[in-house]
Amino acid sequence: MSVAIPIPPASSTASLPSSQETVPHADWSGALPGLISKVWLADATSNTFRSVYTWQDRAAYEAYMRSELFKAVGSHPNLSNVTSRGFEVMEELTRQTRGLAARTVAA
Repeated sequence: MSVAIPIPPASSTASLPSSQETVPHADWSGALPGLISKVWLADATSNTFRSVYTWQDRAAYEAYMRSELFKAVGSHPNLSNVTSRGFEVMEELTRQTRGLAARTVAA
């Protein structure tokens, strides 16, 4: 899953990655069921910030997409034009390039 968040030019890009006012779910995202990792990316020249999520399985991804947290991010007043797109993992190629060290299994 990839989420793109363009930030209005009036915002200060220097403080965005750690700003809880602008990124309201930064603390919560680490506790999401089935989330293996979330990588935060920034393109300061275009004021676009992206997160790449890796989920344990499709069910965890779909549960997040239906969650109140996901809805809150999309409707946050400091964010606009938020987009999200799901992708399948190409597991064999990913293993060849050591993209996922080990597959997480639900307990």
